[in-house]
Amino acid sequence: MRIILEELSKADKNQIEKIAKQAAKEEVDKAIRKAFKDDLKKEVKKALGDKASEEEIVKICKKVFKKFYKDLSINYPQLIDRLKL
Repeated sequence: MRIILEELSKADKNQIEKIAKQAAKEEVDKAIRKAFKDDLKKEVKKALGDKASEEEIVKICKKVFKKFYKDLSINYPQLIDRLKL
């Protein structure tokens, strides 16, 4: 068995550190996502689950769509002509 006794260069060390940081970040992100995913769903459902909230969201979406369509049709009529349905 041969042992390589070559010292790591600064670039190698930086690359290893970068890889380790990325792996650690991914693991932390997975853990956080898993821990808070269910809690987030419960809170959103609790906050927006009632009928009044749903109707308010629908009103806001309609206003946004109307404004978007109006701006699009006035400022970019050729874009609407190119839409394929």
